Amino acid sequence: MRIAGIHGISLLYCLVARLKTNRGHSFRTWRSHVSRLKKSIIVFAVVLIVAGVSGYLYFRGREYEIVLTNQQLQDQLDKRFPITKKHLRLFSVTYKDPQVILQDGSDKVTLSITAVLNGISVKVGERPAWKPDNLSSTCRLVTTLRYEPSQFAFYLDDSTVEELRFEGIPKKFHSMMKKISLVAIQEILRKYPVYTLRGDTVKKKVSKMLLKDVVVRDGKLHITLSL
Repeated sequence: MRIAGIHGISLLYCLVARLKTNRGHSFRTWRSHVSRLKKSIIVFAVVLIVAGVSGYLYFRGREYEIVLTNQQLQDQLDKRFPITKKHLRLFSVTYKDPQVILQDGSDKVTLSITAVLNGISVKVGERPAWKPDNLSSTCRLVTTLRYEPSQFAFYLDDSTVEELRFEGIPKKFHSMMKKISLVAIQEILRKYPVYTLRGDTVKKKVSKMLLKDVVVRDGKLHITLSL
């Protein structure tokens, strides 16, 4: 009986000791898990911060490039011309045959447009002083590309006359024709875009972008949009 009691006490003691050991082990395991969790949270937070900053920089630095060939620009202009406009209520001019000229390394688009004066009689008393009949001038313009974000459209703007040739028009009318032609052509170019972005996906990507750079490379117009 006594021996059984001793064995029982010994067994109880062993169980208590094992329980304490297990509790200590569980506690240490729990602390280890907590420590690992804290480290994981810290690492995860750092990753999120870095990813956020990287994403922001990538987003801000994101660019969208459009490459247009000479023919693409030509096709757009061919859709708009010829156009006839009246001037000073005295005569009309037909603007036609636009030609796109892209020069490598330039950030401009050069245009050559023919202006034809339609028949009109200018009289002094009872005699006609000048009766033009399909007289013309050829205007070579240097233009700047303008982007309208709200329309997703590109226009040729800020036209300046690089060269102007007249055929059959009296010299005294050259200055007047130069002014009239330049104003008329500028109005036409401001009204009709030479290129418009298509597709909802593309529009969504560039919705907040502005024109950053324009350059002609290898005979093509490279347009860069950026935030």
